[in-house]
Order: sequence, then C-alpha cells, then structure tokens
Amino acid sequence: MFLSYFFISISLIFFSLSVLGLFRFPDVYTKLHSSALSSTFGFIFFSLSIVFFTLPFDKISIALPIRAIIILLIILLTGPCAAHAIARAAHKNGIKP
Repeated sequence: MFLSYFFISISLIFFSLSVLGLFRFPDVYTKLHSSALSSTFGFIFFSLSIVFFTLPFDKISIALPIRAIIILLIILLTGPCAAHAIARAAHKNGIKP
C-alpha cells in the first residue's frame, strides 16, 4: 500500500512538471518535449501504483493490473508517435524553433 502512494506521488510530480513546461517554455517544440516525456513517465508510475495497489493478487483482482499494464504499453507506443507527428506537422507548417 505504501508503494502505491509513493508511485502516485511521483506520478503527480511528473504530471505537474508537464503542465509547468506547457506554461513556461516559449515555443512548440520545447513544450511538446516537456509534455511528452513528463506525461509518459507520469503514466508509468501511475500504472505501477495501480499494480501495487491491487497486491496481493487473487483470481478476481488479477484483471485490473493486467489492464493497467496493457494501457501502459499502449501509451508507451502511441505517445512518442503522437509527439513526433505533432512536431513534424509544426515543422512542415513553418513554425521555427
């Protein structure tokens, strides 16, 4: 239970850094870099908190950690692709760094 709260607090720190980067950085590319990396790490730690919150596993509660891990894998695959697509579209539209 303690690890779950620890991972939630770490994920909140990363999500807060992501929001701070959106307001603080000057151009699209640095804002995108800040939000993509910080939110990905935030989701990693949040998924770990879900997994540790449902310990000990039994046959009924095994579905929640498996779903959390599947969602984490989907976010890990689509997050960098989306950030790259947004950065490429900004570059093609002539937005200078």
